Amino acid sequence: MNDSRGKLSPAEYLAELRKECLSTPTSHPPPRPTNPEPSPSPSPSAGTETLEAQQDHEPDQPGESPVRKSSTSEQGGHPMPGQPAIGAAGKTLNPSAMKGNPQLTALLTRVNHLLTPARTTEGPFVPKAPETLIETGLITEEIERLILKYLLARGSASGRNISQQLHLSFQVIEPLLRDLKQDQLVAFKGTTQFNDFDYVITELGRERARRYAEECTYFGSAPVILSDYIHSISAQTISQAHATIEDLKRAFSDLIINQEMFDRLGPAINSGRGMFLFGEPGNGKTSIAERITSCFGSTVWIPRALSIDGDIVRLFDPAVHQEVPYQNQQGLMNTNSIDTR
Repeated sequence: MNDSRGKLSPAEYLAELRKECLSTPTSHPPPRPTNPEPSPSPSPSAGTETLEAQQDHEPDQPGESPVRKSSTSEQGGHPMPGQPAIGAAGKTLNPSAMKGNPQLTALLTRVNHLLTPARTTEGPFVPKAPETLIETGLITEEIERLILKYLLARGSASGRNISQQLHLSFQVIEPLLRDLKQDQLVAFKGTTQFNDFDYVITELGRERARRYAEECTYFGSAPVILSDYIHSISAQTISQAHATIEDLKRAFSDLIINQEMFDRLGPAINSGRGMFLFGEPGNGKTSIAERITSCFGSTVWIPRALSIDGDIVRLFDPAVHQEVPYQNQQGLMNTNSIDTR
């Protein structure tokens, strides 16, 4: 193995390893043994199976060794049809040989996963509302904790009010409410419209809700798991977006900026990387930074809370963030299809 690999980055090392494993066949055939003993020619009536059997037999006389025909043609060094490719060291690199080595197969699968570019979705990112508990990525206990703490503070609430409080669809909440009713943690207080019930917390549920509240007092929107949050941030990154000259002029239309500074901002913004603005106090650094975000839009999807290893971390801060209604090109979108968490 080449010693220069120690100077490569992990991504370059994986690319080099993948290139070697998938290298093209060599143009030179492997060296043939010198002065091979002539093998007896098969009789005209003998078929291919007889020839292969004769080649696999042990030599009859001492010092002789069986000789197999090379799968590489002598004219161009290319493999015959149906034969595996031969590498520079004379080793086959066909996929069937890799199946016998699970470690090599796992390594190549990992390399292909790391070197495959991420798929980009067309259009702006919009979080899709989960239709089942499995799609939320949460466990049953996490949502039951929120329901019991909400009923402890509220006293009683209908199933759809609980659904709105947790920002989950009623079809996700209803099976959990039935389980809580069966465990005698909540009880029916009365019926409402649309085949719904008013739920009230029982003494057993009140005791458990107090214990949950001692650990965490949050009972707002159901949290989003960390992997979904990372996916949403990756889908909304500006590294793949490129602002046009019209976007820059629109964003800085209310400022008077030197053309030289304007020309330097364009490539820096389109790089999608960190930018450092420096200068004397009062020269417009904050004004420029505020308008740079306008080149890519003024809104971003963020969850209200995150679930990290069972702990809830609040992300949405009303003092910093402002919730805005979502609009597409046709107007207001049906919020039932959007994850409002």
